[in-house]
Amino acid sequence: MGPLYNISSDIKFSFMKGVEKYLKEKGFEREPNVIYPSCIRMARDTMEEKMALFNDVDKVKCFSL
Repeated sequence: MGPLYNISSDIKFSFMKGVEKYLKEKGFEREPNVIYPSCIRMARDTMEEKMALFNDVDKVKCFSL
């Protein structure tokens, strides 16, 4: 069996690394709407990397409602 991937944990980890990075660079901030944009970008980058890794980009066309 090949390696196992926990994509959800990778995304959460990226988000939290973004929080840590923001707080380290900018100092204390209590408003999530100030902190979160950069964290969401980091999580989104991880999602895009995983989609490319597993060749899942544009798979929505395979599904119908």
